[in-house]
Amino acid sequence: MGFDYKKNFIKSYFAFSAGTWVSFFLSFIQVPTVTRIISPEEFGKSTTFQMLLGFLFPLCLFSTHNAFIRHYYAKDENEKSTLLWTSISLPLALVSVTWIFLIVLEKKVNSFVAGNSQGKVPALLGIALFLSVFQLYNETLLRLENKGKYYSLVQISKSLSNFLIIIVLTFLGLRTYETLILATLGSVFMGLLIGLPFKAKYWLKPKFDSKEFVNIVKYSAPLVFASLSYQALIFTDRFMLRLFTTFEEVGFYSASYKLVSLTTLITAGYSNFWGPYALRLYHENAENNKQIFRKMFNFVAFGMITVSIVFISAKDIVFLLLGSTYRTAAQISPFLLLYPTLIMMAFTVARGIEFAKKTHWFIVSDFSALIANVFGNLALIPLFGAKGAAISTGLSMIIVFAIEGWASNKFYPVGYDFKRAYLSISILVFVAFVNTFFNTFSGVTSGLIGLGLVVLIYKDVFSMLLRDVRKLKKYLLSRLKEMINQ
Repeated sequence: MGFDYKKNFIKSYFAFSAGTWVSFFLSFIQVPTVTRIISPEEFGKSTTFQMLLGFLFPLCLFSTHNAFIRHYYAKDENEKSTLLWTSISLPLALVSVTWIFLIVLEKKVNSFVAGNSQGKVPALLGIALFLSVFQLYNETLLRLENKGKYYSLVQISKSLSNFLIIIVLTFLGLRTYETLILATLGSVFMGLLIGLPFKAKYWLKPKFDSKEFVNIVKYSAPLVFASLSYQALIFTDRFMLRLFTTFEEVGFYSASYKLVSLTTLITAGYSNFWGPYALRLYHENAENNKQIFRKMFNFVAFGMITVSIVFISAKDIVFLLLGSTYRTAAQISPFLLLYPTLIMMAFTVARGIEFAKKTHWFIVSDFSALIANVFGNLALIPLFGAKGAAISTGLSMIIVFAIEGWASNKFYPVGYDFKRAYLSISILVFVAFVNTFFNTFSGVTSGLIGLGLVVLIYKDVFSMLLRDVRKLKKYLLSRLKEMINQ
């Protein structure tokens, strides 16, 4: 993979992730601010709301957006409005039915989310579901039309409005879980205001095609289980904590998860880009481009594992960003870093599954990890509380990576270097264990040793990265000089 190729890759990566980087910066300010405004208990209630929303949303969505994407380019311009409204009709109907059930179960829903039978949780959930359906289709349209700048503008406006609404509500005296929920609703609404006008002609001509509707349901139905399995996997930890511990414990865990999840904002641009980029490489020359897949996996594995080890070792410094009542959450974070690390590694290596159209393997990987995570949480939460949930969640992600990596290499035998990857993952797990249960000195020492070992294991990748950084620096400086001289 020559430097020019990498240069184009980097250029495309930043084009896809401009809004994500701004959102990362805003989140980096927002998380410390929120943890100084909202108590761990109220933060835990907000997390429970988001968890319930996160489970109900894919259920109501019924994966119809995937059918919309699948058929979009095959439709003429005058047919796309009908496709849009036919696709979105089922989710809107399911949201309406779900909202009725939420109202009927109002007291139980309020008790589960807020800890008492009085509240507005069903109403807020219903509004959130409706807005989320429209926003997903809004953003999907922008992506299908390849409007990266417009898409980034929507992401930035959502992040900025979320933060500003929290500040305004706080000054008005509202410092409860409802502050965070209202900020979320307001930010989604702002995204709609900015994004909907882009294709207003589609939205202003609601049409329904019953034959198209049947095709959409047939295409979407098999994908629902996969979506629900993944959502259940990522929310199992918080659901179990809600059942077996207090709102405060959920709040500590969620604050730690929130800070760790900032790394997923960085990787989001890569994920948006690597999928279609890998598909293009496969169709251009599946055999000769295998070397690019191998090298990309090595770069991602080395980069993510080393960044995670550094983050884990510096956790006590990083968590100084949070409010003082949340700083004990630093001990929860080490194993949570396995989640973004292994998911990104799995995403990189699993393209062969999609190339072979054997996507049922994603269901196998997610469901296997879900079962392991459920039993892991049942065993570890009573012993270690939030730390136990983090351990179970982090280790279950190894199952996702292992299954998807094996299946992908079976259908598209690239020859990935799994030995180095698993050895480095073992080192990361060891560093996470030490930093979870031992003092700061032991944690930092294990981190330095682990980092040195991983660099040694990937010494060829490390050397190549150093060369490319120097070349990239030279290229950027030359571009800067050209801009100044113009």
